[in-house]
Amino acid sequence: MVLNKDGEPLGIMASAVDITEFKKAEKAMIDGKFAAEAANKAKTELLRNVSHELRTPLNSIIGFSNVLVDEDLSEKQMKYAKTVLKNGKQLLGIFNNVLSISNVELMKMNLEIQSFSVPDVVKDVETSLIPFSASKDIDLTFDVDANLGLVNADKEKIRQTLYNLTENAIKFTPAKGSVSVTAKRADEFMEISIRDTGIGISPEEQKRLFIPFMQLDGSITRKYGGVGLGLAIAKNFVETHGGEIWVESEVGNGSTFGFSIPTDPMDPEL
Repeated sequence: MVLNKDGEPLGIMASAVDITEFKKAEKAMIDGKFAAEAANKAKTELLRNVSHELRTPLNSIIGFSNVLVDEDLSEKQMKYAKTVLKNGKQLLGIFNNVLSISNVELMKMNLEIQSFSVPDVVKDVETSLIPFSASKDIDLTFDVDANLGLVNADKEKIRQTLYNLTENAIKFTPAKGSVSVTAKRADEFMEISIRDTGIGISPEEQKRLFIPFMQLDGSITRKYGGVGLGLAIAKNFVETHGGEIWVESEVGNGSTFGFSIPTDPMDPEL
């Protein structure tokens, strides 16, 4: 409002900006975001369904391969049967990881809290991975704090987290190296660390380690394999418990992966 010298109104001044184009751009951006989310959800659902359907025939292959290796076969036949069994189990592991990450992305994962013995879970993982470490002549050791005892958490998710991290350490450690797993209680938290004498990870690569389907550079992936899901799944499982996961590494000097969770976490639904 414009006033004269006596304070009486003379008129009104106003300004306006045409934001039509801005609003159009904003709407296009929002529409694009919703379209991208829908496409990503459809992709995730497809991966989940395909992985689920393929597990049934794969379980049959693994089952019959187990039967074959117990038979009286020639040396060559036994070699073939063990190769089928080994590769079948590796493929099943990939399918299981795809299902896990799909459930996370589709918000279909809940924690199933129960009281369980951490040493028992560690022993189970050790038993599962001894053949893999032995095949690479890697010294695999476990050190579990006698005071660790029972924790309240999702037993299967903690087991899978420890399995994924330890298997990863073995995978990226050259022959005749070592992998050591330490589990202890720190106040109201359970803390587990996995130290290896492997190839190490650069600071740049550490930034994307826990992103689904992200891997190290191509030459490393071709040599050591994997599809880039194990660490992403471990991170989600740990954070769902209200814990944290970390990595310390230097190229050529191995890596240490660690995670901690409350010994009595909340039970959130995702």
